[in-house]
Amino acid sequence: MLIGSQSINLIVLKNEWTMFSRMADTKIAALKEVIERLQRGEDVDVERMLGTGDERQEQEWKDVLQEIEEEDRLWQNKARKKARRAARKAEREAAAAANEGRSTPEPSQQLEQRDSDTGNSDRSSSPTLQAMWSRLGFS
Repeated sequence: MLIGSQSINLIVLKNEWTMFSRMADTKIAALKEVIERLQRGEDVDVERMLGTGDERQEQEWKDVLQEIEEEDRLWQNKARKKARRAARKAEREAAAAANEGRSTPEPSQQLEQRDSDTGNSDRSSSPTLQAMWSRLGFS
């Protein structure tokens, strides 16, 4: 049931978007025609061509412009969110790189340092321990 209503909603949205796109394309084409005729120097009744005075056409223009403005706001918000995410990711990567740059001694170096501090050098000289450290990737 839920899946069926969702697909109906998608179909309705698709149809609404198609209608809006056609209406916006028609309005844009009318604007282009007016601009082209004005650029050629023709005498054009702009108000008549764009529907000034006709309430239905004026409402269509308002609707189209509102939809375009809303869509533009959504795209700008999406772009800002994407930029903020990229900035946070860059900050995390920079912090991770800075942390990697710190020199922390390897565990074997820590043991050797401790042994040399205490005077106990048996651990670092033991062949078994050296082999174990080598297998673990420490020299």
